[in-house]
Amino acid sequence: MGKFDWINSVHIYFVILNRINKYLKCLIRTTEHEKIEKYFYYLAVELLRIVPFTEDNSIFLNLNDSILLLKNDINFLVEDLEKILKENSKTFINIKQIRNKYEHEPHNLNSAFSTGHSSYSAMGFYCRNKLISIDTIQLTYILYDLNCLFD
Repeated sequence: MGKFDWINSVHIYFVILNRINKYLKCLIRTTEHEKIEKYFYYLAVELLRIVPFTEDNSIFLNLNDSILLLKNDINFLVEDLEKILKENSKTFINIKQIRNKYEHEPHNLNSAFSTGHSSYSAMGFYCRNKLISIDTIQLTYILYDLNCLFD
């Protein structure tokens, strides 16, 4: 891949990461239930664009999707994303479940709780009677590592 092709290919992932960072800031700043729900959804969608994974009795990166299509040109990518995924596997599974229910079964996704204050937000959903929750502290761990990866 040529130098300019590489830059053009990677640029979109910096844009996505920038959006994720903005969504997290908005999420932390708001206490409005509807906004918390909206920002969690936006953040989940974008996050799964950077860290593509699948589940089959365990969680592993999808090496043929998203930024991992550039793995031959960015030699540290697979190892670093794998580490981020393994350290935060439960959070990633929750993110994916919430995102999938939002898109494919909105009638089976019911907001259980939403809370937010000056530095923390949490969101819980019932997905077919199963409570799935996620909070900004869990997301911060992931985003810190992703920002270091892209630094």
